[in-house]
This record gives sequence, structure tokens and C-alpha cells, in this order.
Amino acid sequence: MKCVRKIGYWELALRYSPGKLQLTGITPEELFEESQHAGFQTLGISGNDLISSYRLPAIKSHKDPFDRVLVWQRIRNNLMLITADKKVAAYRQVGLKVV
Repeated sequence: MKCVRKIGYWELALRYSPGKLQLTGITPEELFEESQHAGFQTLGISGNDLISSYRLPAIKSHKDPFDRVLVWQRIRNNLMLITADKKVAAYRQVGLKVV
């Protein structure tokens, strides 16, 4: 199953607004629509994902709380994360599947 967590879209919007994220030729809304057309499902954030997120071991070089929630959700629910962020990819050592 291809899925995107709602918090991922929220983080995208937060980074796009002040210019920390550049999208070429597409707006965040269009990106959302395209991901839906491509067959990605939007999954909500469960209370169990959030309350158990303390179990994700700390990685010294990475402390971003948005990323940590995304990482934990994927590990806990046996999902894959698509990212180019090398700091996030360090979570492979604790079970994260990364593309």
C-alpha cells in the first residue's frame, strides 16, 4: 500500500510557506492532488503512534520532532519512508525502511 501521513503534508506546507522548501512547477495543493491520482492513500495519525513515539531511540545527529513522528509511524506500522534526508536515513539502524 502506498501511503502518505497527514503530518507529512503539514510539514511540507510549513516548510513551503517561509521558503525553506522549493517546489518547481507545482504548489503544495497540486502535489497533494497528484499524489492522490497516483494512488497514494492519506493515513491519519493514530493516538497509539503518537503516545508510543517515546520508544524511538534517539539519534544524536537528529532531533526534528516532525521527522521523528514520521519515522516512528513507519517503523511501528511496517511502512516505508521515501526521503533524501541522510539524517533521517540514519534510523535504518533501528528498523526504518527507506527509499
